[in-house]
Amino acid sequence: MNIVTTANKEQLDVVMSFAQKGDYQQALLKGNLLMRQFPLDPILPNLVGTLYQSSGKGEAAISSFKQAIKLKPDFYQAYYNMAISLKDSDKHQDAIDANKKAIKLNPNYVAAHANMGLSLYALQRFEEAILSYEKSIKLNPNFYHVHENLGNALQEIDRCDDAIISYIKAIKLKPDNDAIYFSLGNALEKVGNHDGAIGSYIKGLRINPDNARAHLMLGFLQSEQYRPEEALASYRKSIELDPDYAESHLYLGKQLSKGKRYDEAIISYQKSIELNSDNDQVYFDLGYALIQTDRLNEALINFEQALKLNPDNTDIHMHMATIFNNLRNYEKVISSFKKGLENIAESKNFDRFSQSFFHLSILKDLDSNIEKMALNCQEELTQIYNKKIKNSRDFTFADYKSKGSSKKLRIGLVSGDLRKHPVGFFVKPLLQFIDREGYEICCFSNTIDKLEDDFTKELKSYAPEWYSIGDMDDAQAAKLIHEKNIDVLIDLSGHTTRSRLPMFSYRPAPVQAMWLGYWDTTGLKEIDYIIGDPYLLPEGVNHNFTEKLVHLEDCWICFEPPDIDVSISEPPAIKNGFITFGCFQKSVKVTKHTNMVWSEILKQVPRSKLLFKLNQKVIDTRSMILKDFTDNNIDSSRIIFQDPSPREKYFISYHDIDIALDTFPYPGLTVACDTLWMGVPIITKKGNSFLSNLGHTVAMNSDHSEFCASDDQEYIEKAVSLAQDIDKLNQERLARRDKLLASNLCDGPSFAKSFEKLMKKIILKERSD
Repeated sequence: MNIVTTANKEQLDVVMSFAQKGDYQQALLKGNLLMRQFPLDPILPNLVGTLYQSSGKGEAAISSFKQAIKLKPDFYQAYYNMAISLKDSDKHQDAIDANKKAIKLNPNYVAAHANMGLSLYALQRFEEAILSYEKSIKLNPNFYHVHENLGNALQEIDRCDDAIISYIKAIKLKPDNDAIYFSLGNALEKVGNHDGAIGSYIKGLRINPDNARAHLMLGFLQSEQYRPEEALASYRKSIELDPDYAESHLYLGKQLSKGKRYDEAIISYQKSIELNSDNDQVYFDLGYALIQTDRLNEALINFEQALKLNPDNTDIHMHMATIFNNLRNYEKVISSFKKGLENIAESKNFDRFSQSFFHLSILKDLDSNIEKMALNCQEELTQIYNKKIKNSRDFTFADYKSKGSSKKLRIGLVSGDLRKHPVGFFVKPLLQFIDREGYEICCFSNTIDKLEDDFTKELKSYAPEWYSIGDMDDAQAAKLIHEKNIDVLIDLSGHTTRSRLPMFSYRPAPVQAMWLGYWDTTGLKEIDYIIGDPYLLPEGVNHNFTEKLVHLEDCWICFEPPDIDVSISEPPAIKNGFITFGCFQKSVKVTKHTNMVWSEILKQVPRSKLLFKLNQKVIDTRSMILKDFTDNNIDSSRIIFQDPSPREKYFISYHDIDIALDTFPYPGLTVACDTLWMGVPIITKKGNSFLSNLGHTVAMNSDHSEFCASDDQEYIEKAVSLAQDIDKLNQERLARRDKLLASNLCDGPSFAKSFEKLMKKIILKERSD
């Protein structure tokens, strides 16, 4: 009599019919009954294992597959199926071992090679995963998901060009799969093909328009391409599809912040926090937006929360220093920088160093105690900075093409502000009036093309050579500059926004200097000179610079009159019957001591008022300023605040003041020039440093030395004296623009000649050394 040991097809079909209906409970019941009926049939535990697998019971599935393998040791399909359950249970090494056994039994098992690739990928063994996927594709190139998975692994090791090829092959096999288009978009973005990346995401969204994350990523790409309105629309669509997607609210806030729509950004950040309170980045970004709206104490609370979540985040310490600076808690500014220095050495972002140098530069003139702490902190920062830069570069240039003395001197200017910006305005006369027979100026613009404006085009018309380096890394930019045989390379940014100082460490030119955009040491060993004038950098003063100091003959800058047609008005005191003093500066420049001096002026000029037109709307700063004056017995009704305004309205606002009061020890430069252009006298004060002498050089070179005081008492006396004679104020106001135009400050040809002499002097010195 023959004993039946295996289930027949009809019996197996009954089990499968329940499985096909999704009734795994009945399918398992029938399958387990068959296993008891036919305990020696390996097909049955393998089948039951797949049923457990499909119903999410991984451990039971693995046990069943092991039983099948015990009954049939060469059952390679059971090894493969067990590998799937092991992978799904995050037992990736066990899954790899199971796949290897399946492949050993059947070397051409396509699915096992592909499945092993998934576990290798999960263990971040990307090179091995790639080999597994490639073997699977070699055996059968018609499975789209294997090409897709290969592309994912290639992306992980930055072989993005190869990943793109894999994704394109996957799309040919499965053109209606949205996920492949999104992966292709990521790879295209990484190789710099932003338009292609956006196009790929749009194609994916045509297939699946309800993918919230895809809309988020599309918005990110659009933002990177400076397409703000499209980015906002994508982020909002993502939120519409998934209102609880915290990341979409975060990135909507970021985009609104980029557009300076800070009040709206704050609402988005707060919603993101409501949905996910464990993300330090959203607290950081909210804190930044609150700084911009002058809600300083709220900003501090959010930075402190970000710090709890991420204690090693250097950026948080740096921004807390900004808040403490605005709140005038200068000792905490220093302590925040010191905490930041503990982590900054590990940072790959040189902008963090620039933030530190920038803020320390404006502390050194406050008082001797703060100055000492700031200098110590700056010295430590300088050492870390130079070490970090040295370790980050692979080479430096040492050989340069020598030119005979009869050849033109080639001057390179490096800046991210060659546009409607004070640097752009001040550099224009040099480009206009430089002697083209003896000098060639090459501009290396760190402004990306999409941020250029009409003024950039005007500057380009004066520059014989113009190169964009905004999309280049430091090594690439240095190689370009070296190829252009520059004799003197000049940085116009220092430690301000869009600085390229680390690029100077490659020494692309034999002589390197800093001019115009910054007012303190760069701390960079490869910058040889800081360019100033006799008023900014008086002889005999120790400025603690790492650079040598050199002087232009008279004036450090040349003022280009604005292209806005705003006439000079008579002093408002004629109509008002009282003097209105004015401060049109950044809020951070207004110190408690400054307000004490200004209070004394208001006391000595009865009924006078002081109008603040600061660089942003003020809330906490407004309260601090008002408290300063009330503490000095000045009624708050005498203090007026105007909101910031567009450029033309900014100039019209000068019609509202009789006398401008310059801030100290951090005076204005552009504002001082604008003030005189509008006919308004500006009282300033001589200082002890480059920064604190900015007002001094403007006064001396504009033929208004009578407005520059040597100390607080003289400052008060000059302001009070001016306020005594309104008729004289009016006469001088109406004549002041012509006086300014006739001064050194606006003499472009003379300024260019002075610049030429200095360039020749320092390059000849270099060649003789």
